[in-house]
Amino acid sequence: MTPTKIQIANGTYKLVEGRWHKKCTGPAHAEEPDGLVWLPATQKYFFQNKTGKQVGQLSSRCRLCTNWDKLKSPGSHQGYVEVEKIRPLYFEAINRIGIMELSKRAGVSRGHIKHVLFRETKHVQKAKVRKVLLELTSLKRKTEEGQSYQLRVWNDKRNNGVLGNCPGCGGPFRNMTADCHSCRDRHYDKMRRGQITKEEYEILMNERVR
Repeated sequence: MTPTKIQIANGTYKLVEGRWHKKCTGPAHAEEPDGLVWLPATQKYFFQNKTGKQVGQLSSRCRLCTNWDKLKSPGSHQGYVEVEKIRPLYFEAINRIGIMELSKRAGVSRGHIKHVLFRETKHVQKAKVRKVLLELTSLKRKTEEGQSYQLRVWNDKRNNGVLGNCPGCGGPFRNMTADCHSCRDRHYDKMRRGQITKEEYEILMNERVR
């Protein structure tokens, strides 16, 4: 979106390679230089205000920082976070670079990531969540996307071991890629056999895990 003259004058927006970027100084960027980042001024990175005087304008903090504020013990690295609150962010990070690469970059174990993805625990340490959120912020800032299909299939086979890989999309068998017919058929069969509920199947259909 195009900012107003006031927003440009007060330093909230600036042009980066011909595109408007918005400043965010929220808690997810505490380890960045000067504690801020410049992100593309789009609804992919910021929520859009739907009410009040700022209706139609982008929120002051990016989506990551908004979610960070919802976590338990805001402003602290101690304590635990409910898995359901941060699970979608883990999915997004894995969509971009895969489990193994996320584990190495964020400095968390593969087991921790899988516990979150497969709901094998109800709470995780906030310090570990913060590492993953910071890495996701970095990925978004660099607009780093996922690997090529062949490379992702090879990496998934190497990294996920016993999980196996879908012949359609190359992802782990437990994951669901919404536009992959093999994933949909596999999880539909699980629902028919009673291995997952209809509600769980519908949730998986809405989570585009690649």
